[in-house]
Amino acid sequence: MNRATRILALATSLTALGQAAEPRQASIAPAPLPTARVPAIHWSFQLPQRAALPKVRDKAWPRNSVDAFVLARLEHEKIEPAPEADRRTLIRRLSLDLLGLPPTPEEVAEFLGDQRADAYEQLVDRLLSAGSGVDSMRLHKGQQSSADQQRIVASLTANAGQG
Repeated sequence: MNRATRILALATSLTALGQAAEPRQASIAPAPLPTARVPAIHWSFQLPQRAALPKVRDKAWPRNSVDAFVLARLEHEKIEPAPEADRRTLIRRLSLDLLGLPPTPEEVAEFLGDQRADAYEQLVDRLLSAGSGVDSMRLHKGQQSSADQQRIVASLTANAGQG
């Protein structure tokens, strides 16, 4: 028996087997899934509650409630908080984090000259409204405007040789 004849014989026998088998009764509805009982005390059913602020030794350091929790953990680990960054470092970090670009020398000078108590918060708001990372996405896609290109050149030349 050649190969083609064997394949034909096998196909015929498989077809005959399939026709001889009784058709299965298909169930339209799937079997019910087991239901899990979720106790009413599960954390996801609890209303959020404001945690009491932890007690800290250095009462002057925390500026808000989150700082109190951070300081409590630092004190527990016997770690001193790092000193506050200078204003030039703050604007550089913030600009890189929010825009993906260093600040221009004009932006740095403006921030250094701003003596308002909420100058940092104002800077955060201004940078968030300035693009929220849209500039850095354009840079990666090669869609720079001439203003973007000028800003990049200015930041590169201003920071040339500073490592």
